Amino acid sequence: MENTGQKQVGVASAAHNDAIGHVALLAMAVAGGIAVANIYYNQPMLGLIETDFSHQPVTGMVPTATQLGYSLGLFLLLPLGDLVNRRRMIIGQFLVLAVALALAALAPTAWMLVVASVIVGACSTVAQQIVPFAASLAAPEKRGATIGTVMAGVLSGILFSRTLSGFVGEHAGWREMFWIGVPLALLAAGLMFAVLPRHRPISTLRYHEALRSLGHLWQRHPALRAATIIQAFLFASFTAFWTILALYLAGSNFQLGADVAGLFGIIGAVGIFAAPLAGRVADKR
Repeated sequence: MENTGQKQVGVASAAHNDAIGHVALLAMAVAGGIAVANIYYNQPMLGLIETDFSHQPVTGMVPTATQLGYSLGLFLLLPLGDLVNRRRMIIGQFLVLAVALALAALAPTAWMLVVASVIVGACSTVAQQIVPFAASLAAPEKRGATIGTVMAGVLSGILFSRTLSGFVGEHAGWREMFWIGVPLALLAAGLMFAVLPRHRPISTLRYHEALRSLGHLWQRHPALRAATIIQAFLFASFTAFWTILALYLAGSNFQLGADVAGLFGIIGAVGIFAAPLAGRVADKR
């Protein structure tokens, strides 16, 4: 296991020779934001979706299905990044994501929308393929700044996706927002095709061995366990707040639309500027 890890480090270090350029880094940040935005489009529009499907209880599962798909993608797809050609995988995930968004836009029933939402969530984990790829291409002394820049793009997608979907949903319809997501996903695929360098797998592990290694990492690293638990609770509270917000604002007390719910995303814009700064501090300290 240790020999395999040493091989991985050696191959990853060789990738530093292809230092990532500013244009490629910006493209990866944009693509990361486009990818992760898809798991949040439905949250401000949940009231609109419920109304369109005659308040069927199953529509309440749409945000949960999207997050469940994202979780499955993190667990089942992310390890593949070390085992296959990551460039091809990133481009392929964006193409499948475009198809899933089209299915969501066309969904004739609430159950079909739930199924499409699971696929959208799983494919949106392509953002988490882009972040480590950018890190592997960066020089060691600039790795933190590189990750910070890509994460700024991811945070932009998280925050402004709600503002965009709330506005589009309120003035055009929730299906139109998913249709807008289709060309955005195709644009991201085109950007990644244009800027990402050739990539060789950095591990010789088989897929089932890679999945099993996650358990070994969990057992061996207490800091990893602590960080995972803390982030799980943070993400749970974050998602609960944003999922309920649109329904709460649409209630009798406020009677506000999806566009207003989406505007709340602007409040967190400060995080976009904090990510690159934190990366530079990490490089120095």
